[in-house]
Amino acid sequence: MVNNENTLFNNFCETIEKHELLSATKRLIFCFSGGKDATIGLYFLRKYLEENKIEIKLHVIMVLFPKHVYFD
Repeated sequence: MVNNENTLFNNFCETIEKHELLSATKRLIFCFSGGKDATIGLYFLRKYLEENKIEIKLHVIMVLFPKHVYFD
């Protein structure tokens, strides 16, 4: 059985490294909505930074969408 978290995390890491997304970054602001995608994105980002001992100042901002954004 394949561990989907590891597969997704490996893809996440490969994408960051392939495109050098954090190469010149000293400070990063992550806009967090509280949804599933944002939660896994923040989890993977923190895990990546910790495992690779990358010293980037990470700021997390909770962004709530106004009620009119949601559709019934």
